[in-house]
Amino acid sequence: MILKLGEDRGLLLYYGVADYLGARHRDSSYVFGRSFTTPTGFGSVEAGKSVPFDFIPNDREAYRGKLKQKVHFQYTDGSLELWARYTKGGEKLTNSRRSYALKGQLADNVDGDGKPIEDIIGWTSSGTDIDAHIGKQIGYQQLTLFGGYTHEFSDYFSMDFALSYDMFDYEMLPYEDPYTDTIWTDHRNLHNNPWFVGRQHRENLDLRGHLLKKHIGITSIREDEYYARVLGRWTPNDAHSLALGFEFSHEIFGLESPGFPGKIDLIGGSLPAWTSNLGEMDVWHTNTYSILGEYQWQMCKKWTMFLGSRFDRHTYTDWMFSPRGALVWVPNEKETFKLMANQSVRREKDDELRAHARRRLRGGC
Repeated sequence: MILKLGEDRGLLLYYGVADYLGARHRDSSYVFGRSFTTPTGFGSVEAGKSVPFDFIPNDREAYRGKLKQKVHFQYTDGSLELWARYTKGGEKLTNSRRSYALKGQLADNVDGDGKPIEDIIGWTSSGTDIDAHIGKQIGYQQLTLFGGYTHEFSDYFSMDFALSYDMFDYEMLPYEDPYTDTIWTDHRNLHNNPWFVGRQHRENLDLRGHLLKKHIGITSIREDEYYARVLGRWTPNDAHSLALGFEFSHEIFGLESPGFPGKIDLIGGSLPAWTSNLGEMDVWHTNTYSILGEYQWQMCKKWTMFLGSRFDRHTYTDWMFSPRGALVWVPNEKETFKLMANQSVRREKDDELRAHARRRLRGGC
């Protein structure tokens, strides 16, 4: 819905909802380009024809069967722009189930002695009980608040100001929903689950609730970002333009999820933040400082040169330099030729950088 309040002023309101049921086997058959034999009980797959089993779950079904939703509100008044957006969604990923189901021996894949070689489609050997292996489902929610304003001091100089807040909440669960599936609500049932028992023996795990959330395949993490940007633009004439700016980002990790996702009864409340790099996390934060600039020179009607760079400094990195340059030739209204060179220096994810810093402090590599 769009509501015009004046010449340069207006409101935008959007709400969208979608129910992803996923593609059932009879609606979207799974077909291979070559024939092979599946593990005992699943039959043979014939090239170009639908697989003979139908227990593959609904492909790309919504996370935990929940509706996907998006809300967007925006207010514009000349050089002022304010908007807020909330999205929630996710999917069930059935690829691992397919891998287990289709694991077998290719009819035309033999070694030098004529013995069948196990196919690399899946991860298990023939006869594996696929019900003992679970897939995964990923859910997320994101809230973003943004405010931007451009102030023109003169015909030659203006400044852009921006402030924003972003909350991203992520969760990965086993394919079978531990929120509702009783197999996960009773710790004793895990003794009857070959997957967990095997992993317990290999890794010497216990069955206490605070370990259970980690080792049945659950990941939970929330990231909050506070961001600010100031950018000045100087255009002394039609041929030259210079932009210089500063950015600051403050990231917070380890906060409790505000709701869905993040509530699970079997461990008695909210999921503590946990990643494979850091394990269970307390609240911690990082800062990123950035300096950026760009110079534009329109040498003549057909030739324009761009030179730019940015410097970034993160809590766990030194200064990173990313230069770029471009030369653009526009011989006519239909053709444009560009010669560009750039180098972009990127950092790893924050939890990976923090884990690496911890290892260095302990004397590791």
